[in-house]
Order: sequence, then structure tokens, then C-alpha cells
Amino acid sequence: MDEEFGDKVAVALSLMIAILLIDVTTLVGFLGVTSLGGLLTLYLTFLGLLPKLSIEGVVDRSKKFNSESRIKIKNIGKLSAWNIRHEANSLKVKVGGITVNDGTMSIYADLPGHLTGGESVETAIVGQFLGGGSVSIAELNYILVLRYEARFLFFRKQLSRRWRVELRTFEDGFSWNISLA
Repeated sequence: MDEEFGDKVAVALSLMIAILLIDVTTLVGFLGVTSLGGLLTLYLTFLGLLPKLSIEGVVDRSKKFNSESRIKIKNIGKLSAWNIRHEANSLKVKVGGITVNDGTMSIYADLPGHLTGGESVETAIVGQFLGGGSVSIAELNYILVLRYEARFLFFRKQLSRRWRVELRTFEDGFSWNISLA
């Protein structure tokens, strides 16, 4: 009895695998990929269309409080960027009498779930680590790491970009310097 049941299970699994292979072959054939060369071409096309996040600039919302500045992030690629998240590495900040050296933190901000090609979004330059209030920061520099995902048909790729963010303060104001790290 057990051998019959085992044989029936083996036949059922074989049929399921055959049906799955036929479905995959039909899908791949529908996409025009009928060979390994076609699959390679499709993958190379995917690599050429990848999303690419860049920083367009900084928007200063207040002349007095530099903590209210916002970074404008834009997707200059063709495909959408998904699951966007950012963090600050090598964080050095000085606010009042509090100084943090060589810290790492996630910046919790209002980033959307995805950015389509050509779309941009503004996000807080200092994140929520200052409590969300308006303060004047004496010193701030860190490495901003943007991590995101590219999706195209059944391909997925994790990507990241890095920038050095630095606050320069003067007696009569401040400026932000952002460069690729």
C-alpha cells in the first residue's frame, strides 16, 4: 500500500513539474526569449534601464534653523526604484553641548514606497534624530547611503548610492555641501 501511494505521489510531482516547465517555457517564449542568448539580452536590457537615484539639491526652508533643510532626491533612471531607505554612516553632529562622533543610524523620514523614472521627492536632511524640532546645528557631516531595489519582469537587483553630506556654518548663515562619496 505504501509503495502504491509513493508511486502516485511521484507521478503527481512529475506532472506538476512538467506543467510548471511548460508554463515557464510558454511565458519565456511569449516574451520572445527562446534561447540562452535571448535571456542574456533581456538581462542586459534590464541592466541598461536600472533606476539611478541622485540628489538634485538642498531646499532651505528657514534662514535661521538649518535643521529644517531638505534634500531633493530624483530618480534619473528609466525604471522605478522600489523599497527606498536611507541611513547615515560616520555621523558627526554637534547641537548645543551634545556631540556625537562616528555614529550610524537609520534616517526615518517620509520617503515613498517607490519613485518612477523622472520623479523626485524631498526628505529631511537631518532625519528625526533631533526630535523633529527646529534647532540650529553647530556641526554636522555624515555619509548618506540610499538603498533601493530595481524590478523588471522576474529580475530584481539591490542597489545603493553614497554621498558625503556636510554642513558649513558661518556667522551670518549656513550652506550644505553634498558630494559623491
